[in-house]
Amino acid sequence: MSTYCKNNTLTCDFEGLQWHWSNVGERTGLSLACVLPDEQLKCYAKNYPDIFRSYCSTEDSKCDLVALQWHWRHVGDRKEYVTICREPPERLRCYAMNYPDIFKAYCANDESKCDLAGLQWHWTNRGQARGMSTGCSTPERLRCYAQNYPNVFRAYCEGDGTARCDLSGLRWHWFTVGEKQGMKDTCPDAPIVAWLRRVFG
Repeated sequence: MSTYCKNNTLTCDFEGLQWHWSNVGERTGLSLACVLPDEQLKCYAKNYPDIFRSYCSTEDSKCDLVALQWHWRHVGDRKEYVTICREPPERLRCYAMNYPDIFKAYCANDESKCDLAGLQWHWTNRGQARGMSTGCSTPERLRCYAQNYPNVFRAYCEGDGTARCDLSGLRWHWFTVGEKQGMKDTCPDAPIVAWLRRVFG
């Protein structure tokens, strides 16, 4: 297409390209779809079991990326197939639990009642672009997180111990603040454990 784009796509003759597409490209089966990166091609295949079997056999390391690219540009794009990687159900549930408003809207505050299709839509169209997290954190690690930072502990836990911590609030704080700022959600080793690590590696 160097005839229509001399140096880069910003200087293309778009009227000329439209004419070429209408009179040549569409009639001869050329594609308007952009070329997908390799990892996105693998996600495309994983989203459709029949495509995955045909082009990847049994694992994504065996994908025929050239053939997959052709399939996407000539079939998938025209049928509006999805190329974004889908999150596993357990991570979609974690995503919901990380954000109380999402957990309420898509799970009715009950992990067993989560609308997984709705959560996938929300993650794909909202969460991913906003840098939200589908990561999971255990109650034990959340309590360690609170213990590591007195201001967090005061905000989300009562008393001297960690038995009465607001785990939902801690989870929200960890994924919206702590994780992004490189804070720690692991508990310090007990003195004897720390000594053993120093001595024996």
